[in-house]
Amino acid sequence: MIEINLLPGSASKKKSRGGAGFDIRALATEWAGKVKEPVVVGSIAAILVGIGGIAFMFLQQGRRETSLNERLEKAVTDSTRYSAVLKEQLRTAAKRDSVA
Repeated sequence: MIEINLLPGSASKKKSRGGAGFDIRALATEWAGKVKEPVVVGSIAAILVGIGGIAFMFLQQGRRETSLNERLEKAVTDSTRYSAVLKEQLRTAAKRDSVA
């Protein structure tokens, strides 16, 4: 029903929020009216979610691999450094035992 205000000064004015509003319900209703095959839209959405999940897991594995490679390199350098120290300790202990 259409209302016409014949007395323009008597009606109380509503305060505006200060900008255009974003109505998600109206947007969803509009898109739902345009969709002819909801199964196709659902399958496309599932494919996109799957691709996103695969990309996320790929990036996570890459970061983890980088971290593990750095730890491996550090362990190898520590091992080579400490192996020389251990050999020196064994040689010194052998000399000490032979002298005693």
